[in-house]
Amino acid sequence: MVKARLLRLAVLALIGFITLIAASPRALHAVGQQPRLVSGLVEIEDNGRRVPVRRAAVTLTNDGATLALKTFTDNDGRFRFSNVAPGRIRVEAAKPGFLQLQPLSIGETESNIDIRMQWAAALEGRFIEDTGKPIAGLAVLAESTSRSGSYTATTDDLGRFRIHTIPPGQYRVYATPPPPASGTKRFYPGTETPENASVVTVVSGQTLDNLMVIVPTAPLSAIAAEALATAELEATSAPTGGGTWGQISGRVTRTDSGGPIVNAAVKLLSGSGGALLRTAWTNGDGGYVFTRVMAGSYHLTAAADGHVSPSATPARPSGTSTGVSLGDGGKLKQDLELIPLSAIEGRVLDEFGDGVPDVKLQVTQRATTPGDAEARFLPVRSDRPVAATDDRGWFRASQLAPGDYYLVAIPPPFAPGPATVPFPFTYFPGTTSSSAANTVRISAGIDAHGVNLTLRNSNTTTITGIAVDPRGRSQNTSIRLLPVEDGQTRVPASLNTTADDMGRFSFPPIPEGSYVLQAGGGGAVGSTVITVTDSSGPEQNVRFTLQPLGTLRGRLTFEGGLPAARDSFYVRLLPADFIRASDYAVAIVQPSASVNPDFTFSMKNIAWPGVIRMAGIVGESGWALVRVLLQGRDITDTPYDFHSGDTEGVEVVLTNRIGGITGSVIAVDDTVKTVLIFGAESESSAYIERTQRVAPISKTGDFRFPFLLPGRYFVVAAAPSALSGPNKGRDLRSLATLVVVTAGSDASVRLTVVK
Repeated sequence: MVKARLLRLAVLALIGFITLIAASPRALHAVGQQPRLVSGLVEIEDNGRRVPVRRAAVTLTNDGATLALKTFTDNDGRFRFSNVAPGRIRVEAAKPGFLQLQPLSIGETESNIDIRMQWAAALEGRFIEDTGKPIAGLAVLAESTSRSGSYTATTDDLGRFRIHTIPPGQYRVYATPPPPASGTKRFYPGTETPENASVVTVVSGQTLDNLMVIVPTAPLSAIAAEALATAELEATSAPTGGGTWGQISGRVTRTDSGGPIVNAAVKLLSGSGGALLRTAWTNGDGGYVFTRVMAGSYHLTAAADGHVSPSATPARPSGTSTGVSLGDGGKLKQDLELIPLSAIEGRVLDEFGDGVPDVKLQVTQRATTPGDAEARFLPVRSDRPVAATDDRGWFRASQLAPGDYYLVAIPPPFAPGPATVPFPFTYFPGTTSSSAANTVRISAGIDAHGVNLTLRNSNTTTITGIAVDPRGRSQNTSIRLLPVEDGQTRVPASLNTTADDMGRFSFPPIPEGSYVLQAGGGGAVGSTVITVTDSSGPEQNVRFTLQPLGTLRGRLTFEGGLPAARDSFYVRLLPADFIRASDYAVAIVQPSASVNPDFTFSMKNIAWPGVIRMAGIVGESGWALVRVLLQGRDITDTPYDFHSGDTEGVEVVLTNRIGGITGSVIAVDDTVKTVLIFGAESESSAYIERTQRVAPISKTGDFRFPFLLPGRYFVVAAAPSALSGPNKGRDLRSLATLVVVTAGSDASVRLTVVK
């Protein structure tokens, strides 16, 4: 009887437990409730009709999972999340230019949710000094007076700002311009106190523009005034050692039109070009003058906002100075020129023609670096990097000298900043192939407008993997992911991570394209190429093995005697494959070796294909590299793969049986500063790299190339116009003069600038 009663109680308890589970979804989860599908529509009301919001970022969070899910709406404004963990769900949509009316939540069993959005507002204007000079790089804030919160934007090179994606309401706009402007807060329309500021009102979808703020220029500080007074005192003092004061004057003009440049700073430097003596500012006619100048040698430079020196180079952005000599009591006239800088303006669009916000653009030019088989896209140096596109997809790239440029859209996660829709690396006007990229030509002082770049939506894949050494052991490895095309790294963009103590690593979702994983650590390097396509799954797992760094051993031999200075010899390995040549090894290890007194050398930490070179011209008497032999085989200009471990028996042959080329350039063009030579015996890239030299043209038009191996060379002095526009890609051989060099003498040549 007791057993029967206990059995009855157990059955009743089980029935009650099952009833409790059926009544509680959370309890169902505890015993294995299935994940569900959540989908919906994001739309906006426009003129009385519902319009889908495409490419909006939709984020889903719930109380049953720790990680948020994210996706983007499609062409119809629809979104979809699969395998959503049980729990109460919160869904939010975001896209610059739009505002969600309110965050939406759904219960633990619902699966459909539609999101309503509204047009956001925007504020546009300019901050300029009372001299008319725009204030660039200034953080401008719009502070809400009707609710808590503020919004910000940065002025461009024209002093313009656009504060977008703000809720309708009332705002107070202000910034703090740095000296020499006010140095204090300046509120629209120009007041210093918020009480006197204008409060502007914007409604949904409105852009309120023409918010102009003119900032008074601050008076000279006490230190600056004292410095000017000291300079004036020195200028008015009597010349030492007797003599009569002289004068240096002239005009600063634009190279394109010859028009004057106002408020340019002209600096008078000492004869060595090192010490600044005085500064003069140009007037409305571009004129400047230095009075009461002692006889002697000086240098002059000119600088102005939005301009660059004609002699500016990437290595010397300020350019070179102009040397002048002033006689006793003389009056010297020296005009100076500056090149007006320009900008590229346009929009980034998606395949539907909508503007794509938050896209990072890189302005590049094609250039070849040592070891490259083909030209890469190298970023242009600028004091003002291109800001990410705004809510309209609009961008402006400024401070650009005349020339041809390539625009590259850098996708997330390679570009820092807000998350945006996924797209592959894209070149203007809308291609993923670098060979199909079009140039944007910039003329002096003329902005390029309407430059639109079109993106397409892309699949993304998360890259995970493991890196091990040849014995299968894990490494604490530094790993870099770079985009590649046709066996070369094209764009200077990368992702970096470090493997854990088990050798495991992961990268965030990356868009379609080809990539190389390069790894280095623990005395080993490795690389592997991966491809993401539109059919790739959500995750791609990679396993690759690192190879130990090897050692290269060899010796120097000489033709024509022995060198007098042995300690000036350095051997280096120039990588010929930037896919296999890990950036870790090339950038950090930098394989090179000094030569021992017995002319042997040992180069450590190498594991990739490359060519052996000497570090510059060697020896006090002048030596040149003749050939490189490996076990008697000529590998001078044939990249050799050093990945298989240690390499023995390398012979580097040098000779002092050399000649040279001297010459002059007729009718020197102001844009031509150098003469180029390269060998004519082969067309291989390694040979051209080895024989290519550049020499400056003197003021008298002369140039010289010493320490050349006997043989045939092409010599050319070409204006930039000869190598751009319709002539881009023209073979330099068709422009050059062929010169034969013999040992022991200099060949002579007279060149005419090729235009």
